[in-house]
Amino acid sequence: MLAYLVFRFIDTIEDSKASKDQKKYFFVEFINILNANSFNMESAADYQRKFIAAIDFTYEKPLIDNFVAMVKLYFNTPRPDRKSLLKYATLMAEGMYRFLSTPIETFSDQNEYCYYVAGVVAQFFNELFFNNGRLSHEDCVELMPLARDYGLALQKVNLLMDIAHDIFQNRKYWPTRILEKHGFRQYESLIEGEKLQKAMAVLHEMTEDAFYFLKRGLQYVKRMGKKQLKIRVFCLLPLFTALEHLRGSAGNPNVFIKGKKFKLAKPHILTILLKSYLFGSINMYLSYWFGRISKHIECRP
Repeated sequence: MLAYLVFRFIDTIEDSKASKDQKKYFFVEFINILNANSFNMESAADYQRKFIAAIDFTYEKPLIDNFVAMVKLYFNTPRPDRKSLLKYATLMAEGMYRFLSTPIETFSDQNEYCYYVAGVVAQFFNELFFNNGRLSHEDCVELMPLARDYGLALQKVNLLMDIAHDIFQNRKYWPTRILEKHGFRQYESLIEGEKLQKAMAVLHEMTEDAFYFLKRGLQYVKRMGKKQLKIRVFCLLPLFTALEHLRGSAGNPNVFIKGKKFKLAKPHILTILLKSYLFGSINMYLSYWFGRISKHIECRP
């Protein structure tokens, strides 16, 4: 929970309407607070006051209102976990700041952006599993590249699903060179409906790219020890939820209509959770389950 709050706070800075200079200040000072030797109530409260005064945070009000408590909880966390969280929070903040002025032109650019947004989170948890004795050091190191791609997979599906919403927010996460290849000179034209066939061709490329990383995500889970069921379930629920979201979005023109994106119903998510607990330790079944859903993705033109 603590890690989720820390990463979410960094994401709140990025998503805010603050200027680039303001965001840099809040990124740097937040990391400085986490990097201190001990909890400092005064510095945390001062940061909170400045943040509230400078940034519109209505949608994250509970998080900001409890900022000091979050920082205090951080310093009550075991040192190895705190050290890991600081490392990956720093990577996230630095990467997010860099992409404030770095356009996403290629899939390689998108991969790098997704790493800073989600890949670092997956790698943090992979390291946390080692810190808590769930993974050996050898397994932790070996799984790091797959953990990265697991995180990329989840974020890429989110970016695919949220294209219409992001355009209205003036956020551009789809590679512009892919759009240009299909005749789009203006990014916003994707959702205007006049070139739907071409937009669907772009969607197909985005789907193929996200699907590749989902397959890598499955390999990440399958390479974990079969006795680590709780860890596997922790990873399987978001992985198969993302896979189902990709299935519902692939070849679906509603992706380009704000408020019409495909969304799994809660009973379906509960079914994924149940299957994860029942069959999460059986690699053969995980491959079968993944393959059944994938058929509805790969056959899209």
